[in-house]
Amino acid sequence: MSLFDWKDEYAIGSPEIDREHRALFRMVSELEDAMVAGKAEGGLESLMERLVAYSRFHFQTEEKQMRAHGYPDTEQHVREHNEFTARLAELEKKLSQGEEETDFEALRFLAHWLEAHVLGADRRLARYVSAVTTNG
Repeated sequence: MSLFDWKDEYAIGSPEIDREHRALFRMVSELEDAMVAGKAEGGLESLMERLVAYSRFHFQTEEKQMRAHGYPDTEQHVREHNEFTARLAELEKKLSQGEEETDFEALRFLAHWLEAHVLGADRRLARYVSAVTTNG
């Protein structure tokens, strides 16, 4: 069982964001599997590049929704996205330098961050957007 297995409780009720979250979890799970299997660094670097690019794409989706609906916690939410992106960059650097022991520590951080962010910040965003579009 992976640290990054999708659970139904992660669904926030936005089909677009839920679909992107599933893809994000799948990519991080692939990265974890490759690290555990000791895949060649070139393969890890390719997975990391995909994950970094997809994370940026996904965060743009969320941030576009925040701006479109005047979400009051946009600044904090974007800070969390930037924190995740920074940790991904750190992990990418460590992977390229072959620092495997710190890689798993970073993966654990990413697992906990993803879960907390989806269940916390993203769920609050979805509730806000739902309330605004229902009442607006």
